[in-house]
Amino acid sequence: MATKINSLDKNLSLNARQVFIEFSKSPHSNVFFKNKKGLIYFSETLTFTSSKWNYNPIQFCQDYYQEQYLHPIILLVNNLPSMYNFNTRALNNKFLAPKIDYIMKLLSYELEEYNIERNQVTSDSLNIYNPDRYRE
Repeated sequence: MATKINSLDKNLSLNARQVFIEFSKSPHSNVFFKNKKGLIYFSETLTFTSSKWNYNPIQFCQDYYQEQYLHPIILLVNNLPSMYNFNTRALNNKFLAPKIDYIMKLLSYELEEYNIERNQVTSDSLNIYNPDRYRE
């Protein structure tokens, strides 16, 4: 099921929209799936310090990152099929949380690639030699 950009809530931030768009893509096209090992490498191992996090990765993301839209990344990195597996018993009281800097780096890379694919970046801004530009 592909999510259309226009159908997403207009109040969401650009990063939130981009996360949802990425997870609507196939795993071969999703920047987070393609860089899963990097996400794991740049993660911290945390313990469940709050009981309100059980079965609620959205609340964890709100408390830890101050952004709730990152919960699909938490599920991906911890190999969890759904939010109902995000609990102390299933994860032995420990789970991985990728660093926000690496997540934002992946999002910015994907936005650049998206703009290039959509021809929203001109050859002048990329410093690419264009011989037609000099013809009269």
